[in-house]
Amino acid sequence: MSLPDLPFGRRIALARQRRGLSRRALGELVGRSAEWIRQVERGDRMVDRLSVLLRLATVLQVADVPAFVNGAVGRPVTLPRAPLDMTALRDAVFTLPATLLRRAGPPAAASGRTDPPLDPPAADSPADLPTDPPAGAPDRVDEEVTWLWAGWQSSAEPYTRTLGRLPAVLRAVSAATGEAAADAYRLACQLAGRAGDGTLALAAAQHAMAAARRGACACTAAAAIGAYADSLAHLGALSSAEAACGTALATADDCACAARPAVVGRLHLAAARVASAGHAADAARRWLSGAAAYAREGLPDDPRHPFGAQDVAVQAVRVALRLGHLPDALQLADRIDPESVPARARRSRGYLTLAGVHARARNAAATLLALGKAEQACAEELRVNRVARQAITDLLSRDDALVRVDAWALAARAGLA
Repeated sequence: MSLPDLPFGRRIALARQRRGLSRRALGELVGRSAEWIRQVERGDRMVDRLSVLLRLATVLQVADVPAFVNGAVGRPVTLPRAPLDMTALRDAVFTLPATLLRRAGPPAAASGRTDPPLDPPAADSPADLPTDPPAGAPDRVDEEVTWLWAGWQSSAEPYTRTLGRLPAVLRAVSAATGEAAADAYRLACQLAGRAGDGTLALAAAQHAMAAARRGACACTAAAAIGAYADSLAHLGALSSAEAACGTALATADDCACAARPAVVGRLHLAAARVASAGHAADAARRWLSGAAAYAREGLPDDPRHPFGAQDVAVQAVRVALRLGHLPDALQLADRIDPESVPARARRSRGYLTLAGVHARARNAAATLLALGKAEQACAEELRVNRVARQAITDLLSRDDALVRVDAWALAARAGLA
């Protein structure tokens, strides 16, 4: 009998055992009891809430989520998709750079396609971003990449703003330095990952690593490998992600640039994420401790490599949740202070982490408050970020009378109701 032919509860049991999770651990990760998991696996209880099915699929690293959901409910289910047109970015990432085309055959111009020149970027509000690229950038494309990274952290519309500009930059980076190209593709990887497109994120990370070999410093190469490790972890390839983290850290050892402490600190956070996904609690805590040590160095603000104590605090909560340690996650959440982060998009993502931990604790009022704060900081995160959409879906599934009206209003603004 093939796996799809097995009863739904039996498939849950096999997937749980493959991940090495006890029923209690799986129950904590999805907000249910060990007895509830036992009843589902025995076929004595149906899973009739979409939010719970999606959480089970995420924790158990299910490859085909629609088939998993449809197999549970016995009827077709259309999963909500982020309202984001990724076509231009996808085309830019999956098109070979002009330098590779010239090596492989006819010049790129032979195709009849010419990319438009880069126009001056439209400025956001002065309260959000500097209107001009930083002085002293080596070339125009490098200025563009720095401008895009700054907007990704601080803009009121980070996804719209980045998607409107990044594809043209990606088409231009083949003639730029390896530094600019690697960081541009790494930004594409982050955007695709947060929007839930793991395949596009992985492809962008691979381009970033290839570009870093064209004259970038070792820290830029290490950051690109770290993005690749993150993408592998999101897709469930944990052993490969762990190996990539080790390679990235070894690569960064060869660099003495100013960005190195932030790059290495972020790599420690990535390694903690991979360890927690594999339920290696001790290793995850060691990586977090190492990241905290780098955060205490008082690092300069670098839009391409943002890193600080709040990033460590946020990742500590996420690690505790992945390990199924909800009481620890709630205690660690007290260390998160999103208001101390001046960049509005990053501040919003901090509040989303708080929303996630309160949703897991089934505290509807606290979840709604955190989501509201996230919306105030950057409303676009609620419409696009997969973590935000999951938290809102969970909030609606609770149907708590205290927050029902406000929860549905928030869901409507996020495009989920």
